Amino acid sequence: MGVVSMIDAEKVRQVMEQTGADEQAARSALETSDGDVAIAVRIIRSYRLREETAGQEQAKARQSAPAADEILSAIKEIWKRGNASRLDIAKNGRVVLSVSLVVGTIGFVLAPVAALIGLGTALITDYTITVVMDDGTVINVCDFAVSRKKETPPDEAAAE
Repeated sequence: MGVVSMIDAEKVRQVMEQTGADEQAARSALETSDGDVAIAVRIIRSYRLREETAGQEQAKARQSAPAADEILSAIKEIWKRGNASRLDIAKNGRVVLSVSLVVGTIGFVLAPVAALIGLGTALITDYTITVVMDDGTVINVCDFAVSRKKETPPDEAAAE
């Protein structure tokens, strides 16, 4: 007697009622649990809890991400301090854009960054934007913008 024969319509209905899952999810969980309704219910609930947690973490990351103008301002501020040699944009640890920061190129540098930011906060959180200083120090622009935002009183931030 296989798993398929152990999964009858009544068990599927029970799992659906207890979890609010659709028929396909209920059947899949019952197959995984060898037809045990209680285990199938736990499988679905734990899967949903993982999805909720992951969604909350992504939402939190997006909320703490700096706005586009804050990122551009941070790049300009770091560049104005001097000794910035390169701006890198990386995704998943792989550099997708690296631009030299020689004097007079800030407009050229900001164009691709602004284009990337224009695609939205959801996308920008997938990228790491760093400025490499002449001495090898690496400044994460998003972290810099967030810390700058925390240090700037609301009255001063509105004046910028």
